[in-house]
Amino acid sequence: IGFKCPESKDIADFVQEIATSERDKYSTRANTPHSNQEIASAWAKSEFSTEKQNQIDFYSRKDLEGESRVEELFGKNTPKYANGLRQDISLVLQRQRKLFTRNKGYIIVRIIQAILLGVIIGTVFFDIGSTLDLQNVANVAQRYGLVFNMCLQSMLSGMAAVTTVVSQRPVYYKQSKNYFFRTASYVLADMVVGMPLQVLETVLNTTFVFW
Repeated sequence: IGFKCPESKDIADFVQEIATSERDKYSTRANTPHSNQEIASAWAKSEFSTEKQNQIDFYSRKDLEGESRVEELFGKNTPKYANGLRQDISLVLQRQRKLFTRNKGYIIVRIIQAILLGVIIGTVFFDIGSTLDLQNVANVAQRYGLVFNMCLQSMLSGMAAVTTVVSQRPVYYKQSKNYFFRTASYVLADMVVGMPLQVLETVLNTTFVFW
């Protein structure tokens, strides 16, 4: 109808801007529609609209048994999810891996944080000795303090992921509501993807504390 979507433009954003005054920058000819009413009329007369209407008529047409193809596609016997559990987990795992590895700044900060905290805790409890004297209260208290700080650091290190989880919630709610994937698949994939970084953090942290 006289508008063209640039290759670098998202299609959804393009369609939304066509209904605004920004439509002129996508115009490809002089007689393009200049109002929403003209756009709707031009679309209804285009071959694309005719093709879509034919598709709607095809799926809405009743067969000999009185059921439409839409009812056939979305009937009671249609599975809720398009993929099986194994394929579902595999697809969500690939997606979460791409999302996780894409955020390189977050990974680098977590590694640096593990190293710095390992150095700090190791310095605070430096040279406490390799033998435990149960009669020495200070000696026992130092080890309890070291274990407590290591456990606390491990628990609080996960707080850095809170902002990422919160920002992903709207996407998860939308996709889960539309049966893109199972909740169990999402939780399992997210846990598996984040596990290597957690292991690396633990190794780096304990290495600096121990040595």
